Amino acid sequence: NVVYGIANVVTEPLTSHSSGAVATDFDGDGMLDLIISHGESRAQPLSVFKVTQGTDNNWLRVIPRTRFGAFARGAKVVLYTRRTGPHLRIIDGGSGYLCEMEPVAHFGLGKDIATHLEVTWPGGTFTSRAVPPSEMNSTMEILFPNQDSQTFNLDIECGEGFTADRSGRCTDADECVQFPPVCPRDRPICINTYGGFKCRPNRRCNHGYEPNEDGTACVAQVAYFGRGGFSSGFDCVLLYHARLARGGTLVPACQCGAIISGVHVTIQ
Repeated sequence: NVVYGIANVVTEPLTSHSSGAVATDFDGDGMLDLIISHGESRAQPLSVFKVTQGTDNNWLRVIPRTRFGAFARGAKVVLYTRRTGPHLRIIDGGSGYLCEMEPVAHFGLGKDIATHLEVTWPGGTFTSRAVPPSEMNSTMEILFPNQDSQTFNLDIECGEGFTADRSGRCTDADECVQFPPVCPRDRPICINTYGGFKCRPNRRCNHGYEPNEDGTACVAQVAYFGRGGFSSGFDCVLLYHARLARGGTLVPACQCGAIISGVHVTIQ
């Protein structure tokens, strides 16, 4: 037995004893439904809560397969769109309590349009392909590629802030090296970000700080950069990596130090 409800007014029966829940496209309409299982101590029907808003939004569902045709658990799926950049999903083998999520990469896109799809299998095998408009609002099955005969379509649209490399992967475009400069004269410092860039005033700040968006104050830079190569056991924080848009000067800096009892010891 199944009990249906509406997602935006979820009311569980007071007599139910729920033991798990899962989000899935129960009826194949591209909208995720919430299924709650009951019956912790006695048999009870499932509750299915459906979404009633956004029914005209765009969506895409991707199912990667292994070389043997099974669900490719652990695969990484990246979908590029025209306006909102890359969307990442990992095919999970199981999540939640007493329920397993579907091995499908579900993308709710709103009014955006998908342009390019990349799938990377756990062993490193990679495939890249364009997403034509005819495949929007559908479920795509991506078969494990034959590396001997695989070719990449380089005529792809990665979306704003990205560009395709020779292998067919979408990579971040560095707008800060463009000419003429992308930043205005009152904010000449161009900082490349993933899928975009920021323009900041040419304000001097102490080491480890940068101007805020309007240049009225200096704020700390705390973006984690990863393990440093100077010495094992040290962490690095990327403090500044910018290009002076009009002069073309690259100004990188990395602060490294050992983490000792929660205190960051700086190495100059």
